[in-house]
Amino acid sequence: MEEVVIPNWLRAMDVLVGALSIALCGLVLLGLVTSSIAILILLTTALFMVGFARFARAATIKPKGTSRRVINLVAGLIGVGTASIIIFNIGFPDEYLLALLATAWMIMGLARVSIGIIEKDVQMWARILQIVVGLTTLAFTVLVILNPSAEFSAVLLLILVVVIVNGFARTSRGYVGV
Repeated sequence: MEEVVIPNWLRAMDVLVGALSIALCGLVLLGLVTSSIAILILLTTALFMVGFARFARAATIKPKGTSRRVINLVAGLIGVGTASIIIFNIGFPDEYLLALLATAWMIMGLARVSIGIIEKDVQMWARILQIVVGLTTLAFTVLVILNPSAEFSAVLLLILVVVIVNGFARTSRGYVGV
């Protein structure tokens, strides 16, 4: 099995993006950020960073085949695009913005599952991590989308878990270099 080599700068970016995503969620969970607009901006910032990191991966890593690059490119563009839409429309009702966030994260989950299934040139634990995190992301974001009238704090908690789990996965893979 020929492994794909991840450049050190991309590994560092993955670790940083994952750690910052977790830290932003930590600010919310610790109650240091209480305004719904500020919370949405923090979560949107995490989505933007993850979208940018996916885009950077698609542009940099040249594995066998193009499926993984296309998946990362599309997911990255959707992440950055959705984050931009949310920031430019931050005055919209919270439930719409949270639904947009959940939809973008759901696409990130689909991308994780897809990449976990198709990447044969990485270690099995990394593939399993991709699939488990992707399925967790899908499950939680579907709950958000299916319950649009749920309490803000309940929806927020589900999205925070999604961002933290994805941040952990990104940090792990960046640290190890897969």
